[in-house]
Amino acid sequence: MSSEAGRASGGPLKDAILRIMLASQNVQRRRALEQMRRLPARTLARQPGTYMHSPLWLIVHLAEVERHYLGLLSGELCRGESLTLPAAKPEPAAWPPIRELLRFVTEMRQRWTEAVQTLAGEELASTYGPQPWLTGAWILAHVFEHESYHMGQLRWTLRLIQTGSAEL
Repeated sequence: MSSEAGRASGGPLKDAILRIMLASQNVQRRRALEQMRRLPARTLARQPGTYMHSPLWLIVHLAEVERHYLGLLSGELCRGESLTLPAAKPEPAAWPPIRELLRFVTEMRQRWTEAVQTLAGEELASTYGPQPWLTGAWILAHVFEHESYHMGQLRWTLRLIQTGSAEL
């Protein structure tokens, strides 16, 4: 992914839009991580309701999706490295250490940000799988939309847990 090519073929409007979207999502992610680092592991592992994911599951899921699409964009699918957390209410002791999970989340966001900043126009139009709609532009839009959706869930879940409104 060439930074020069991205600027040349994407144009200043694309660059500005991507910068704004990335900056906004990076601020949201950073705030969520700061809040999560202040909470005990047991709280992060809790699901506030029967059909809801825990805050930790949500943030790790976002990072795993970034890792998956980074693998598609680079041509190297990232298999066998999954830190996927179970959807059920597991005991926190069964999970990888919280610090390791949050470090993974931070690393994936940094790698995603770097990749997006260097995407070239031709990479946005290229297909990255057997489906003709799976283009670089679709991947960007999907990851941004996916992040927005789950960050809303994460903020709401944290609020429920912290206010004691959850069925814990």
